[in-house]
Amino acid sequence: MSNIVTVRAPAAPMSPKLRLEGLHPQGVDVTWQVPQQFGDAVISGYQMLKNGKLYGAIIPPDVNSLKIKDINLGEKLDLQLIALTEHPVGKNDKSSAGSGFYGEKDSGIGSSNNPDAKGDVLMGERYSGCKPGPKLGIHYTGLVQPPSQVACERVTGHSALIVWNKEHGSKSHYVTADSYQVTWWPGNNPLNDINSDSTTEDHLLINNLKPSTTYTVIVEARKMEKYTDIDESSNNNETPNGLNAFILTASSDQICVITASPPNPPRNLGITATTCNSLTIAWDPPEEHGVEVIGMYTKANKYSLIMLE
Repeated sequence: MSNIVTVRAPAAPMSPKLRLEGLHPQGVDVTWQVPQQFGDAVISGYQMLKNGKLYGAIIPPDVNSLKIKDINLGEKLDLQLIALTEHPVGKNDKSSAGSGFYGEKDSGIGSSNNPDAKGDVLMGERYSGCKPGPKLGIHYTGLVQPPSQVACERVTGHSALIVWNKEHGSKSHYVTADSYQVTWWPGNNPLNDINSDSTTEDHLLINNLKPSTTYTVIVEARKMEKYTDIDESSNNNETPNGLNAFILTASSDQICVITASPPNPPRNLGITATTCNSLTIAWDPPEEHGVEVIGMYTKANKYSLIMLE
């Protein structure tokens, strides 16, 4: 008996299921996991569908998240993702084209009242055999508002007190944030040494700063929410996965904070009067650099004078 050889016929990849990652004033963040690939039919990219229409360019295969923009508050949208492959199995089987998801005169990707728009929907028939994944329905509402009037109220050489106004979600389509995350980094670009801390209050004291350094500070309102996962193949019944968490965020405008530096030493130090047991000294006040001088320390050294006859 010869050895056993496992043979797996290539097949078009199953399009992944989208997960809602976050809602924010700029749009919606979604993510997905790389689906199983069959044989040589490797994934060459992804295509997003928004309300049954192509959305954006082809997504590279090593990317697993996307930001959906240009959404109006209160809008409802359905998102789907198509896994693409360059393998021939990704092309539509014309023998079954009339009975499958794709009709003879339409790609099946949404509906179109304009026959001339067919070419835009087909993507050149290269991926017509790759079927869209499950729909993710999103209602773009219930966002948090960004904190307003962010300012630095007190700064020293090593700390800064950041304050802001809370927005309580009194406007339509908005809810109250649960917490606020303060993020800061030296300079203008967040390249390294990025730090953050969170609070439920309307202020935060950030410490361990370097003197004479410019920091960029941003405050983000945050709230965790959950949604129920629906399995379309089960007559819209809830799946065992249950609730999935996503985050609501809204960031303030950036502010710049310059930490203080030590004051200059006193100038024009001199003796104004002397006695046998004491002396009086005076000086010009030191120049301050963002911090208040709260005291002066004086040090006197004793020298012995030797008289030579």
